[in-house]
Amino acid sequence: MMKYLLTFASLALLGAAQSASAAHIYAEVGDAGQTLATAQLVPGGTEIITGFGTSADPDSADIFAFNWGGGGLLIDTFQADTEMDTQLQLFDSSGFGILGNDDHGGACTGTPGGDFQSCLDLSAGLAAGTYYLAITGFNNDALDASNNLIFPCLFGTSDQCAADPLAGPLAGWGDATPSDDTSSYTINFSAATSDGGPAPMPEPGILVLLGIGLAGLAITRRRR
Repeated sequence: MMKYLLTFASLALLGAAQSASAAHIYAEVGDAGQTLATAQLVPGGTEIITGFGTSADPDSADIFAFNWGGGGLLIDTFQADTEMDTQLQLFDSSGFGILGNDDHGGACTGTPGGDFQSCLDLSAGLAAGTYYLAITGFNNDALDASNNLIFPCLFGTSDQCAADPLAGPLAGWGDATPSDDTSSYTINFSAATSDGGPAPMPEPGILVLLGIGLAGLAITRRRR
């Protein structure tokens, strides 16, 4: 009986660990908002976001909010079958710009989607916190309340474009180049997003099983 309990507790713990480490693919629900208030929050553990976008609408942007536990990160749209000419623009929890990219570069290598895919190189480290990630079509750029470009160096470049330090938080979108560029997209994270809280604890039932197993092991050792 004790051997059975020990085995069962071990299997339960293994299953919990595998469940906690399993990556999630988050699929856009409906149409993600284009403001901070209407951004879709992706759950912790997400490594891939899938969605559908267009640059035919000059105000079209999909924004996703995510929590990050800290450390280096690459975010890209590399996908072999995409036809969308993407841009990625990253903002902090208050909507101030951090980094943007149109045609990849930096530490981002391997572009199965072609030269018009995007990548944010945050390999030097991104502090823990909540962030907003926007994906748009080509030349659909973030604006502050004064209609200033938040990422003035973004247009048609492979450079990693740091935000203008004088720009305000995200207030709208503009300067888009209308086209028929409509396609599904995939956003890849080099590491899973955080849940925004402390590290998850095992379920109470699992802790009970572990306690039983350890107690049984101690009794067995004493009998020997």
